[in-house]
Amino acid sequence: MLFFQLSCGSIFLLSFLLLSNVKGVNTGANRWMGIFYLFAGFAMLGAIAEHSSPGYQWLIPATETTRFAMAPALYFSVKHYTSIRYRFRFTDLLHFLPALLFLPILFGGSRYLPACGGMLIGMGIKLQLVVYWVLSYRLLRQHRSRLENVASSTSGATLGWLKNLVILTGIMIVNFLLSPFMRPHTWEGTSYIIYLAAIYLSCYHALRQGPVFPPGEKEGPLPAQPSAGAPRLPEDEAAVLKKRLATLMQEEKLYTEPELSLSGLADRLDVSLHEVSWLLNKEIGKNFYQYVNHFRIEEAKELLHSPNHQHLSILAVGFTAGFNSKTAFNSAFRKIVGMTPAEFRNLVVRLDAGGQ
Repeated sequence: MLFFQLSCGSIFLLSFLLLSNVKGVNTGANRWMGIFYLFAGFAMLGAIAEHSSPGYQWLIPATETTRFAMAPALYFSVKHYTSIRYRFRFTDLLHFLPALLFLPILFGGSRYLPACGGMLIGMGIKLQLVVYWVLSYRLLRQHRSRLENVASSTSGATLGWLKNLVILTGIMIVNFLLSPFMRPHTWEGTSYIIYLAAIYLSCYHALRQGPVFPPGEKEGPLPAQPSAGAPRLPEDEAAVLKKRLATLMQEEKLYTEPELSLSGLADRLDVSLHEVSWLLNKEIGKNFYQYVNHFRIEEAKELLHSPNHQHLSILAVGFTAGFNSKTAFNSAFRKIVGMTPAEFRNLVVRLDAGGQ
C-alpha cells in the first residue's frame, strides 16, 4: 500500500505542475491534462480511503464524484494539444453528461438501482476509460498526417512526448482493468509499482513538452488532406500554378528555407492555403512535407556526391539542403533513400574509387 500512497501523492503533484503550467506553453491543453490527473488522483485517494480507518470513509463518495469526468478530461486535453486555438463548445458538455447523471445516484439514488446496478456502473467507468483513451490516441495519429500537410519539418512538433504520456496512461488503465483478475498477494505489490513508475515517467515527459505547432502555423486550423470532389481550380489555372511552383522549387530553391511552411508557400504563390494544399495532394500526389523534402533530399544527394563538397560534414549538408536538425535530416533521408546520409556518402566514395 505504501507504493500506492506514493503514487497518489505523485499524481496530485503532477496535476499541480500541469495546472500551474510551469512550462509556459500549451496552457489550455495542460490545464485539461492537469484536471485528468487530478480526477485520477481522487480515484486513487478513494481506494486508499476504503482501506483506512472508518474516520476517512466519508472520502469515498466525495472522491467518486469525478469518476465519469476523468476520461473526457483526458480526451479534451489531447484535443487541445492537437488543434490550434481549439475552443470548448456548448455541445462538448455532452461528454460530461454521464458524470452529471452519476451524481444523484452517488448521493442517495443508489438504493433505487437494481441489484446489478453497482456492477454496471463499474463496467461503465472502465468502458468509458478505454473508449476515450482510444479516441485520444487516434487524435495523435491524425495530428501527424495533418501536420505534414502544412510543415516541411515536423521536428519538435510531432507530440512524441504526449504520445508517451498517453501510452503511459494506457498502461495505468490496463493495470486498473487487470487488477481484479489477479491474485491479491502476488499482484498487488507489482501493480502499485507499475502505477508509481508510470506516474514518474509521465511527469518526466510532461516537463519535456515544447510548442506543439511549427512557427507560422498558429493563426488558423490545420487543413486536412483534401477530400475527393470538384477541383478547387480550373485545369488551366492549376497548370499555371503548378509551373510557378516548380520554378520556385527548382530555380529559386525555396526548399532551402528551414522554416518553410504551407502558409509561406501560399503567400509566395499568391493563392489561398487550401488551394495550394489541393494542388499538392490532388495534382502532384504528395503532401507538403513529402513534396518539400523530396527536393531537399535530391539537393543533399548532389552535395554528398559532389567532389567539391566532400569537406562538408553531414550536418552541414543537411542544413544547406534546408533541414533544421540532424535528426530530421537523417530520418527523411533514410525514409526516401533507404540509408543514412553517412552510408550514402560512403557508398558513393567506394563506387568512385572503383571507377564507377
